[in-house]
Amino acid sequence: MALSIKNRTGAYLKVLGSLFHYAAIPLMDDPEKAIAAFKDEYPKASHYPFAYVHEGKERCSDDGEPSGVAGLAYLSLLRSRGLDDVLLICARYFGGTELGVGRLKRTFFEGIKQALDKAEVGEILYLEEAVLEVPFEISPSLENALRHRKIEYRKEERTNSVSLTFLLSDRISKVLEGYPSLGAPKILARKKAVI
Repeated sequence: MALSIKNRTGAYLKVLGSLFHYAAIPLMDDPEKAIAAFKDEYPKASHYPFAYVHEGKERCSDDGEPSGVAGLAYLSLLRSRGLDDVLLICARYFGGTELGVGRLKRTFFEGIKQALDKAEVGEILYLEEAVLEVPFEISPSLENALRHRKIEYRKEERTNSVSLTFLLSDRISKVLEGYPSLGAPKILARKKAVI
């Protein structure tokens, strides 16, 4: 069972004039885009150390800070909690006073831990959106069965049929067992959700 966070959370610390803005961000697609978007939120920061785990791939960076003060600790935190599809990142604005490696390391870790502790954790599910072409004469019966099982769908009428789009699940499979002549639905897309 893969775990991730459901929502973006943040924290803020000010230490000897330096400002630290932390975020724990769920990743639904390219981590590099999420990093770039965070940098746009906090322009002109001195450094943006980060770590992420995305679809089992890991990456971390201290982004110019002394080696080992942030990125690897962030990655260790993600590993220890068994999280995937999460970006931990900080924007540091240097305040003019050197903090020293030990204090800097503690500050980076304390803030990101605060941000991550606020996040709600859930299981990652992959959902497949599918479409099924249904003859007009079968459509009312099938739609009734879908409504009866509280399965949401979108309907689009075609020239000779009705196109029904829905998320695949065990419930939809049970309904479709009653309509063997329809064949298998066509998969349109795979979506990720954290529940």
